[in-house]
Amino acid sequence: METREPSWTSGDRFADRSEAGALLGERLRHRAFTDPIVLGLARGGVVVGYEIARRLGAPMEVLVARKIGAPEHPEYAIGAVVESGLYHLDTRAIESLRVPEDLIDAELEAARREIRRRVAVYRLDLPLPRVKGRDVLLVDDGIATGETARVACRMLRDRGARKIVLVAPVCPAGITRAGTFPEASELVVLRHAENFRAVGDFYARFPAVSDEAVLLLASRGRAPNPPRADWQIQA
Repeated sequence: METREPSWTSGDRFADRSEAGALLGERLRHRAFTDPIVLGLARGGVVVGYEIARRLGAPMEVLVARKIGAPEHPEYAIGAVVESGLYHLDTRAIESLRVPEDLIDAELEAARREIRRRVAVYRLDLPLPRVKGRDVLLVDDGIATGETARVACRMLRDRGARKIVLVAPVCPAGITRAGTFPEASELVVLRHAENFRAVGDFYARFPAVSDEAVLLLASRGRAPNPPRADWQIQA
């Protein structure tokens, strides 16, 4: 049976993360990259990143980062921390919301604990593969404030990545207009949304991604040519 790639126009919602990754993979597959590696931001970025890696014939690994949510509005990021310990705080948002310093410290510590847990589960405490001199495709399932992607890009830049291509299905239009990602060499996004509220609004199906799904995709993605994912993973 012939396998057809999903069709999509800029006004549609993505069926799910796998479809979004397939579309991004088709966008990127004919480009030339130097020793590429796909890093999927856990958890949702792993599902998107797997489909990209499969089409590029490149390995994929899990990168763990956590956003720091605002009090009363945890989905709104006021900062983020990545597995190396590097973090970034949106001081303007923190001052505007009057977030106490002790609460920020507590949130940072909680994020670091969860990062350690996820690195242990997803990578068995193994370090990230070498990125020095390589083209890195950093993938998430959407960019809202950009805090998580920003701090992850900085970590990869510090580790000597040759090029950092930040890849996501959707982001607010203002992010690309403002040029808010100087840490990334390039931003590849399918939809630049004017009325952006939440990443999940741009998907027909946007379930939580389990640790088990991340483990399965990560184990397969480490092969040079990742196989097609089981479609039981509806994420």
